[in-house]
Order: sequence, then C-alpha cells, then structure tokens
Amino acid sequence: MQTAFDLPFLLIPGQLAVDSVVAFVVSALVAITVNAEAQAFAATLFGDTRTGSTDRLHFNAFLHIDILGGLCFLIGGFGWPRRIAVDDSKFQHPRLCLVLTRLAGPLGNFLMANIASSIAWLFVVMNTDPRVFHMLMGVNLTVAVANLIPIPPL
Repeated sequence: MQTAFDLPFLLIPGQLAVDSVVAFVVSALVAITVNAEAQAFAATLFGDTRTGSTDRLHFNAFLHIDILGGLCFLIGGFGWPRRIAVDDSKFQHPRLCLVLTRLAGPLGNFLMANIASSIAWLFVVMNTDPRVFHMLMGVNLTVAVANLIPIPPL
C-alpha cells in the first residue's frame, strides 16, 4: 500500500523497494551536501580565510559523508555530515558568527525541503508522481531537525 508521504526510513520490513532505496540514497546525498556546503559558505562569508577554504565549496557529497552518520542514515533514517572545520579567529564576532555558521546547515536543509515541496506540489498539479520530491523533502527535514539537537556528532 502506497502512502501519501514516504518516510525516510529504509529498514521497514515488507516495504523495501528499489526505487525507494535509490530515492532515499540520492536524497540523503543531497541533504548531506546542502548541509555541509551551507556551513562552509557561511564560514567563508563571515571571514574564515584558513588554508584550503576554497576546497570546502566543492559540492561533492562523498567528501562530506561521515561513516557513522551514513550508517545511521541507512539504519534509522537520520544522520549527519562531517563537521566543517572553521577557524573562528578571523570572525569579527567569533561567538555569533560560529553559531550562525553552524545554523546555516539546517537552514540550507529547510530551504531545500521547501524547494522540494514546491516541486512536489507542481508535480501533483500536473498529475505526475511526486514521490522522489516527497522523499527529498522528508530527508532534508529530518537532517535539519537532527542537526538542531545539541548532541556533539550532530
């Protein structure tokens, strides 16, 4: 039975389909990339000029994957990227800019979920199946909420 909104969890017995797995993996890679790149962009924007700061903005999801966070994605439907190295000594207001840099990741995920929701709405209007965008929306919202929990790896 197809639900209106696919939950971003893989290990649901009896509901594992190839298209759902592919949509979940692609959605997870997009969510990880958006989260990490938003943090890297915010750090660069606030003045982080450390060596290799241009290497952080590369949009390669595989360079942002944390092994434990990736396993949690597959098992529990939520996870986290590698922590972006930030040199806050170059910031004008170090505490404020560091907090804003760390909040840029979840904000990027909320924006991506909003974009996916808008595209899914367009697909519904055109009588097309929006399941991939529902999955993208769900995974991005899950990553954003998980990254707002004040636990160190998140």
